[in-house]
Amino acid sequence: MAIVSLVSFSISEESLEQRSFDQLKTLANDRAKSLEQLNSFRIQQLAQVAEMPQIIDSIKSGNTESLSEIFEQTQQITGGENGYQNFKMVSLDGKIIYAQDSSLINTDYNTNKFFQKGLHEPYREYIQENGKRIAVTTVPVIDYNNQKIGVLVAQTGVPVLDGVVLDRDGLGQ
Repeated sequence: MAIVSLVSFSISEESLEQRSFDQLKTLANDRAKSLEQLNSFRIQQLAQVAEMPQIIDSIKSGNTESLSEIFEQTQQITGGENGYQNFKMVSLDGKIIYAQDSSLINTDYNTNKFFQKGLHEPYREYIQENGKRIAVTTVPVIDYNNQKIGVLVAQTGVPVLDGVVLDRDGLGQ
């Protein structure tokens, strides 16, 4: 009886450990999918802004005065303080032609990795800036003739990301 009990206990312990491991693996996969969806959604939001006729026309004309209002509205629509902010419009030659921080206008952004990656495809990366975690997103701006005319760069806060990553539900001890 003692041997049967010991063998039975050992088998059940292994089974419970495997079940717990499988549940954690499933939970990790679900969270990874959530993060992928979040990144995809945020890229899609910024890409829609880059497709606006007012954005394309202002870059082509060189008159970027109307962009402030568009970007302020975009910030409110995308989450206020945690929505898109610190917008920069960069020309194909790497010069910032519009920035919410006007001191950055005419800065050479040509070697900036976000500009470089945004020239080719939409891109999003999480970084630390001034002791604060942020997400930087870049998308190419494409005109009516399907030609790239610039890169739109913006950043967001990361509270939604924190909500997914720091959620301890289902993790147990």
